[in-house]
Amino acid sequence: MSERTPTGDRPVGTAGSIDPLTVAAALGSAQGFLSAVLEGITDPIFVKDDQHRYLYFNDAFCQLTGLTREQLLGKSDQDLFLPHEAAEFQAADRLVLQSGEAQVHEESMTDATGANKIVLAKKTRIQDALGNCYLVCTIQDITGLKWREAELEAAIARFDLANQATNEGLWEIGLINGDLNHPDNPVWWSPKFRELLGFRTAAEFPDRVDSWSDRIHPDDAEWVTAALLAHIQDPTGQTPYDVEYRMFTRTGECRWYRDIGVTIHDETGIPLKAVGTFRDVTDRRQAEEELRRQKHLFKSVLDNIPHRIWLKDCQGRHVVVNQSFAESVGIAPEALIGKTDFDLWPTDKAQMFQDEDQAVMNTGQIFSLEEQLPLPDGTIRWFNTTKTPMYDEAGQVIGTTGISMEVSDRRHAEEALRQAKEELEFRVEERTAELQETVDELQRAVFVREQTEHSLLKTLKELQFRQFAMDQAALIAITDSQGVITYVNDKLCEISGYSEAELIGKTHRIINSGYHPPEFFRDMWATIRSGKVWRGEVKNRAKAGHFYWVSTTIVPELDQDGRVQKYLAIRFDISDRKFAEEALQQSEAQLRQQTDELRNTLWELQRTQSQLIQSEKMSSLGQLVAGVAHEINNPVNFIYGNLNYANEYTEDLLQIVRLYQQHYPQPLPEIQDVLGDVDLDFLLDDMPKLLKSMRVGAERIQKIVMSLRNFSRMDEAEFKAVDLHEGIDNTLMILQNRLKGKPGQPAIEVVREYGSLPEVECYASSLNQVFMNILSNAIDALDEALEKGNWGASQSDPGRNGSDSPRITIRTEYIVPNRVAIYLIDNGPGIPESVQKRLFDPFFTTKPVGKGTGLGMSISYQIVTERHGGILECISEPGQGAMFRIEIPIRQGGGGD
Repeated sequence: MSERTPTGDRPVGTAGSIDPLTVAAALGSAQGFLSAVLEGITDPIFVKDDQHRYLYFNDAFCQLTGLTREQLLGKSDQDLFLPHEAAEFQAADRLVLQSGEAQVHEESMTDATGANKIVLAKKTRIQDALGNCYLVCTIQDITGLKWREAELEAAIARFDLANQATNEGLWEIGLINGDLNHPDNPVWWSPKFRELLGFRTAAEFPDRVDSWSDRIHPDDAEWVTAALLAHIQDPTGQTPYDVEYRMFTRTGECRWYRDIGVTIHDETGIPLKAVGTFRDVTDRRQAEEELRRQKHLFKSVLDNIPHRIWLKDCQGRHVVVNQSFAESVGIAPEALIGKTDFDLWPTDKAQMFQDEDQAVMNTGQIFSLEEQLPLPDGTIRWFNTTKTPMYDEAGQVIGTTGISMEVSDRRHAEEALRQAKEELEFRVEERTAELQETVDELQRAVFVREQTEHSLLKTLKELQFRQFAMDQAALIAITDSQGVITYVNDKLCEISGYSEAELIGKTHRIINSGYHPPEFFRDMWATIRSGKVWRGEVKNRAKAGHFYWVSTTIVPELDQDGRVQKYLAIRFDISDRKFAEEALQQSEAQLRQQTDELRNTLWELQRTQSQLIQSEKMSSLGQLVAGVAHEINNPVNFIYGNLNYANEYTEDLLQIVRLYQQHYPQPLPEIQDVLGDVDLDFLLDDMPKLLKSMRVGAERIQKIVMSLRNFSRMDEAEFKAVDLHEGIDNTLMILQNRLKGKPGQPAIEVVREYGSLPEVECYASSLNQVFMNILSNAIDALDEALEKGNWGASQSDPGRNGSDSPRITIRTEYIVPNRVAIYLIDNGPGIPESVQKRLFDPFFTTKPVGKGTGLGMSISYQIVTERHGGILECISEPGQGAMFRIEIPIRQGGGGD
């Protein structure tokens, strides 16, 4: 930045005779004390004359701008700052100098390093004794504050977005004087909190504590409130608030919720407010209850089987045992879960059982044998045992199942027979054996001596070979009792990269990789110092920095007093296996992810296929209906249009006939014969009635044709504003034949309770399809109840919805500010809860084969929720009828899918 010298500049406060540097020097000498005070202030301060030249400034201002005093003194804003910044500074300065009123401005400036800073500047005008005006400005650097404000706003935005994405409600209760029940406590329920209880607005669920507490189940209300109070009143935070309890939703449904809260206290321990999260856990609680029921049933069946039955996982741990098995080992069934055979039987028995299980899982074949087992009473019993591999849904072996039946009585009988036979054979052979024994004893003595000499030679050679083989395959090290290395073989040096000289005298920390926690080595040392052999897999670091895995066995050498003298460590390199296992785990994770993606894609394709099939069927049906309506409409219009003329012509002819009767009362005999045959009086009376009946029929056909055209809506745009009442009426017109009474059955009454609705933007034909599906199902339910004779019995229930005759009620209402709701209610037998859960699932139907595809309600749900952004829900109890509630917005956001 170029600098200007003060020579020739306009004098401060005069017409141009005083040099700015002279003025600054005079101020500096005359106000030395004031300068010292100002330099002691940490906030930047400067003084300008009325020509915007800097006359005085403290060190803090120099640090703020990054300029020296020489660079600042006598300079104007144009010399020091960017053009637009200088213009803004001087505009603010002029406002203060002209008005004389102090001003506070938030300004942006660029310092000498190019960094942008945001400052809060307070500017004041002062005058000296000569009337010269000066601008005094104190500055506060608020750059960091502005960044923190921006970060806070971003954090708040992220929090709001995260809360929208979760299915948890949030709540906050202010605690005046630490009192939960204070009437003026500020309360906030998040929109998701209200939604989980079926509410949408604060008017339906006000921000009050009793809005929440009044909906808690009576059996839970007292202890839940007590738990929250105990948590709030505990300043130590040792009393958590994490509870699950029941609440009633807006519709009266009782559901389970999990509520977690935390209380914020001030520095004296007084609670200020409580905040928390709120989640619906009804589905999990119901699943847990069903699982408990199934487990109880399974256990009851197993415990009543007299044979020993068990299930083990792949690690040989018992996961299921029955009462007979528990009695055979003398341990309660619950205590057996998780135990292996090594916890229950002698080591040799347990190892045998484990080998048998492993063979079953490896071969996939059933294994059977008879074996002896010791029982808790000390007796030895025989059992016939069968073991079978157990598979999961993917066909993978996940363990074994076993059933063991006691066969001791049969075995005892067989054993007694065998012993009797052996006793007889023994007595025959005993005498012969005594004679042979002397000869054999001599031969054995010679043989033993020769064998001993041969074994000693062989053992010596074998030891030499083993030492060579061990050095070639194993990493061997010997340490003293303190772990200092005293011997290493070539293989260890080769794998670790260290020379023998680098390792001797060191401990194994030299190859420690840092992978294992300290507890790992503490356990190892505790084992070997007690004189026991330790085995494990260790990850080490080579001198070059790469890692390698070894399978390690450490054997302590003890003296005659049992004290450890040295340790022998034998290691085998297992790096290839360990790295292969890691690669296999990564491959399995990728495979599971791909499997999940394929499963989701298949489900989406199935859903899309069913929707396309139904859409094509409805499109074809709509075209057929529109075509039929068009073909019927033309001849009906022809008939209806000519009825007026036919009526007029008939009246004229009848008038002529009456005049003939009046003026020619005695017609010719031939005419009298014809009049006798045709019954002229009846014809004159019946002809007007006949024409009137034809007119009524033609009008009825016109209405039906119009309803068919409106229902199919083939002549209108797919998406437009329509009258929903017209669509409902057209649907009812098409279903009129099904609503009529039958022999022995009353007609189904339809009650319209229409509210005042505006025209609604929607896919009219699709919504008509929804009305048709729901109303058809309601008629089916009412007809089925009437046919089965259940109608009269169900009407005796005083709580039943409706009268003593079948009825469908259609109610509409406008929901402020921009939604409408349609209620389709019947007083039929109702829908069980198990059916309601799957009501909108594709291909689910309760109708007999051939009467339903299971797609109607699924497609209806997609039309309302996905195509219109609305809500379709069913509220029903057995014996209380069913209500389907449709809620959609009046205006669609995008006007399309």
